[in-house]
Amino acid sequence: MKVSTLALVALLGLGACQKSAVAPNVEHGDSTAVFDQEFALYYRQQAMLPAAAGPELTVQVEELYTSYCPEEARCIVSTAAWPTLRITDQQGQSQQVKLPANRPAVFTPAFLDTTSVQANGRRYLLTYTRWNLDRTPPRGGYPAKHDYTVSLRVSKPAQ
Repeated sequence: MKVSTLALVALLGLGACQKSAVAPNVEHGDSTAVFDQEFALYYRQQAMLPAAAGPELTVQVEELYTSYCPEEARCIVSTAAWPTLRITDQQGQSQQVKLPANRPAVFTPAFLDTTSVQANGRRYLLTYTRWNLDRTPPRGGYPAKHDYTVSLRVSKPAQ
């Protein structure tokens, strides 16, 4: 009995495993961004911040947690988006950053939330400036993750 229960639990555990790599957003494709300028990304889209020999940093929206409140409804939590980003440096080292790091008390489309990221032997400043819902879903529907964009800015320290 114990052996079969253990085997069942092991199989269920293996079945719940997920692949850690996140496929890029084919619909919107990759984009190129510039340091110290705002850029917007869709769910699973990535932006490459340039360097002379390939991208210095790659920023990808790996996951997007959202809430939605239709205009005619009264909701406890309003419409908002919280991205989880995958930051990859020139050497292929990656790290995960969940934003906003300092969750605002008021859920508004425009706010500033800044955190620092260590990559390429230096510290970068990552700012999540706002989210945007591109299209309102039909009455009674909910927007999909790819209907949201998140706007970011990456600042590079002076050398």
